[in-house]
Amino acid sequence: MTQAQQQPASPTAAQNQEARARCDRGIELHRQGKTGEAAAEYAAAIALDPELAAPYINLGLLAQKSELPDKALALYAQAFALQPDNPPLLAEMVLLAQKACIWDKTDALEALLLDMVRRKREGIVPFTILGTAATAADQLLAAQTFCRAIAPPEKDLFRHDKRRASVENGSKKIKIGYLSSDYRSHATAHLMAELFERHDRARFHIAAYSYGQNAEDAMRQRLVAAFDDFTEVGHLDDRAAAQKIYDDDVDILVDLKGGFTPGARIGIAAFRPAPVQVNFLGYPGTMGADFIDYIIADRFIIPESHEKFYSEKTVCLPNSYQPNDTRRQIATPTPSRADCGLPEGAFVFCCLSAAYKITPDVFAIWMNLLEKAPGSVLWLFESIPSVKNSILQAAQSRGIGAERIVFAPRAAPAQHLARQKCADLFLDTLPVNAHTTASDALWAGLPVLTRAGETFAGRVAGSLLSAAGFPELIAKTPEEYESVALRLARNPAQCAALREKIEKTRAQMPLFDIARYAKNLESAYQTMWTAWRAKEQPRAFTVAEERPPAS
Repeated sequence: MTQAQQQPASPTAAQNQEARARCDRGIELHRQGKTGEAAAEYAAAIALDPELAAPYINLGLLAQKSELPDKALALYAQAFALQPDNPPLLAEMVLLAQKACIWDKTDALEALLLDMVRRKREGIVPFTILGTAATAADQLLAAQTFCRAIAPPEKDLFRHDKRRASVENGSKKIKIGYLSSDYRSHATAHLMAELFERHDRARFHIAAYSYGQNAEDAMRQRLVAAFDDFTEVGHLDDRAAAQKIYDDDVDILVDLKGGFTPGARIGIAAFRPAPVQVNFLGYPGTMGADFIDYIIADRFIIPESHEKFYSEKTVCLPNSYQPNDTRRQIATPTPSRADCGLPEGAFVFCCLSAAYKITPDVFAIWMNLLEKAPGSVLWLFESIPSVKNSILQAAQSRGIGAERIVFAPRAAPAQHLARQKCADLFLDTLPVNAHTTASDALWAGLPVLTRAGETFAGRVAGSLLSAAGFPELIAKTPEEYESVALRLARNPAQCAALREKIEKTRAQMPLFDIARYAKNLESAYQTMWTAWRAKEQPRAFTVAEERPPAS
């Protein structure tokens, strides 16, 4: 048999057409929730035309939804072999490999993805490169490329010149619109809730624009009550949602999703429905968009030398950029170590961040610590079984037994905070730090050891620790990070002293002074609005400390 005879015959035009039809039927069944029937249609499409990438991708989506990341990644790889010039698919593969801790795949995939970013390939959601070796310049380029591709035509943008002329001497309340999909029990809400409640209603009108699910949980009810207006725009397309915001005369639109986090709708802000638009909290980086005027930060998060990597003008708050809800409840009584599956008497390192933040380099340091601190354990957040298996296999390959790794299942917020009292030291990650997770740990009295990176996402925990009064827990190098962690593990009394200091000073920390924070943020909003009314171009500025009167 000749070589030509050994090659499988290419599908005919009729087979290709039928394969596409079967794939389309699978998509419709998938939408209806009939996943088994959808999978059968995708498989039939592959049998008809093995060179069609779409059914592999759709089967991969089903596998991913079923928490089978290895299977999903294999299916995506088959599709990518057929479509090697598919940036969105590659970005999804990178993020999935990170989330599943499938580290033998990440280096090669990340290198391909960053090459596409640097070649300005469209369709790469900037969030997918945060956990890679992307530089701040890479992140800016990815954001600019993404936003240019989705920018509406100039003629469709809202104009505000007539409105500027109609504003009467700045005497009216400034209307702040907060745009988000996370008005529910979510990390962003757990940080922001009290800020919404504390806004000065004599100076500001506070409106929420929600395009996320209505979870009908206690946090949702609290948030709805916190706003002067709460408007659902999830049923509207981007242009119609922007029209609603424009019609409501919002002065400053604050995008709490930043456009690139999962579930974000950057297209709403792209129509410029408000004269001043702000990137705040949800996305730890630049949006690279000419329709976003400012980014809320602090001088630790964005040093002056880093401002060139942000398309927005930097607004630096006096302490940390991050607000914190001081009404977060810590459940009582505190669970015992036995309740949490932790050994009594052991030094407990912990990291309760999402798995995608754990990189091989960080994990290698953690394994060194377990080796050098006999009897210590590492306490990690448990997401899906395959991640647990990946972590345990990686530990065992480095000579660390499975009994040294303990997993914490999901828990309600108050219980999650309470159980952190059972740990000794929170070990942070890089290039993406713990964000809400780090402030949760400090709120619960748990010391956090971080390492500061070069991008926004890698400098958050350092910002929090600076505002909490613990700069000594911000390492500059991997060696310093490991050395400090090992010293504390070998001297538990030092760690206990840190915990005691957190407990004693928490009420005085700028990090947890939400009244002070609200005043400073409102000062920033006032400066933005005054500049716009004066027809000034957006400019970077630092907010002078403004403390509320003592109660």
